Amino acid sequence: MDMTTPTRDQVPEHLKWDLTLIFENEAAFDACFVETETLIAGFAAFNGRLNRSGKILLQALEYDDKASKNFDRLFFFAQLAVKGDAGNLVAEKRLARVEGLSTKLQSAAAFMMPQLTRIKPARLESFINRTPGLTVYRTHLQKILLTQPHVRSHEVEEILAKASKLAGAPKDTFSVFESLVLPRYMPMVRVVDHDPVKLNNQVYARHLNSSDREVRRQSWEGMMRSFGDFGPLLAENYANRVEAAIFQANARNFATTLEHGMSGPHLPVSVYDSLVGTVRANLPLLQRYLKLRQKLLGLEDLHMYDLYVPLVSGVESNVNFEDAKQEVLAAVQVLGEDYVSRVRRVFASRRIDVMPNQGKASGAFSWGIWGFAPYMLLNWAHRFNDTSTLAHELGHNMHSEYAQDQAYVDAGYSIFCAEVASTVNEQLLVHHLLSVTTDPRMRLFLLNQQLEAIRLTIVRQTLFAEFEREAHRLAEAGEALTLDRLCELHKTLNDDYYGPAVVIDDLVKYEWSRIPHFMNPFYVFTYATGLSAAICISNRIIKEGQPAVDDYLRFLKDGNSKLPLDSLRGGGADLSTPQPVQQAFDHFAATLDAFEAEIARL
Repeated sequence: MDMTTPTRDQVPEHLKWDLTLIFENEAAFDACFVETETLIAGFAAFNGRLNRSGKILLQALEYDDKASKNFDRLFFFAQLAVKGDAGNLVAEKRLARVEGLSTKLQSAAAFMMPQLTRIKPARLESFINRTPGLTVYRTHLQKILLTQPHVRSHEVEEILAKASKLAGAPKDTFSVFESLVLPRYMPMVRVVDHDPVKLNNQVYARHLNSSDREVRRQSWEGMMRSFGDFGPLLAENYANRVEAAIFQANARNFATTLEHGMSGPHLPVSVYDSLVGTVRANLPLLQRYLKLRQKLLGLEDLHMYDLYVPLVSGVESNVNFEDAKQEVLAAVQVLGEDYVSRVRRVFASRRIDVMPNQGKASGAFSWGIWGFAPYMLLNWAHRFNDTSTLAHELGHNMHSEYAQDQAYVDAGYSIFCAEVASTVNEQLLVHHLLSVTTDPRMRLFLLNQQLEAIRLTIVRQTLFAEFEREAHRLAEAGEALTLDRLCELHKTLNDDYYGPAVVIDDLVKYEWSRIPHFMNPFYVFTYATGLSAAICISNRIIKEGQPAVDDYLRFLKDGNSKLPLDSLRGGGADLSTPQPVQQAFDHFAATLDAFEAEIARL
């Protein structure tokens, strides 16, 4: 057992989220569960009747909303409890119950999509115009019509709904492996002037920032070997996830899994391919930065474990959570009083789970559902990056809050837009900090953070996106996704992106196996497009002020009421063209120039 990380009950209450704000007690959860089961049984009353009248269609859609709201609440509560403490058997059993309910709900409502797509557009428009209440569903119904070629019969849709849990099984397997199995096999690594410590995600992140190269090397190699030791298992698990994606794409008449993946946010495949092409065209700029990194670190060669250590030492202090909140508040002042007041409410609530504990999910996230304020998970390690993560997740919070201005059916937002609000906040944070400090070393540190944000979020995530695209293509062509093949693919891509400036250590071939987002096919590219859009939007906010702020807040409020490309275009970033990604690299070049100029002044 890891004795350095506290157990859940050792973390102070005010630093843990309060899930009673969702359900007061287990009895309330059970009552909602039973009510949802009853609602599921009632779907049959609408089967075969959706095209009869606008009144019946409205009743069916409102009924579906009610059942979905209930389920959202149940899943939200159950999943958060497990994310906070994966070793809690009561929470695990509760989540399993809810996941079973999900299959029943999808199966019961499976008739709706096929029957909705069979309503002729003119008749549907007539329903909307003549039925008060249906106008709320106009965009939702129009999006459904766009999916018409890929919706199957009621019987096939019911089978696909039942099969959806199988498609999610590899993700569940990876989650259990990472949180409960892998920690038992992590190696001990040394720390300068201290006894060896057991490697985990928090130790790993801290050690990659160490000025001691041996500490960096041991931790990086220890992490890669730990995943490599389970390589055959992880390769099989990933191959199963890809096969599930192929089955789903084929079942819905898509030519490829990528085309299927892009259909959710209604994007052409060209957006994905354009990202990869634009990033590859700008790799010489990355090489310039990496060579500068090698020079400043005073190294004869640069290895993969040298890519994260700050280029400016002795600047970052022990960052307090309360101080970080104040910095973030100052950074978002430019977005106006309404935005700032919402941030203050988040900080005053018990909806942020701050500290790491045994069994807690790694990383960070924000998650909201309609009718409830979002919750945020952090793993605070007292570093500058934690302040940046706080700003990032707060952006997700605000997006979820503003999108609730829409009715339930449009209150979410596309996965394609999901990383924009978060990274706008990060950009505003760095801009604020650069504006208030004259310390040349602090300015270098902040500029380096900007360079690293683009390297990690645009370049690295695009590398992952290319890995994913190629892995799926191989499987679709009938090639087995063996451990050796996946490792070969990942190492080759690292050589393309980072060589010749970096020694491509052999163990990097296992890195793909520790990326949890690969369990959600074609998700990682949204980090790269999201930051590209955020750089465009935040730079415009800084230069133009209120008009740009107004456009941005309208984007946040759009939710799902518009197609994502249209919504982002209105917010200030047209990702139907390569321009935002290229603007991000132009920003990278300008930041690199400023960084070099600051060095020259020292």
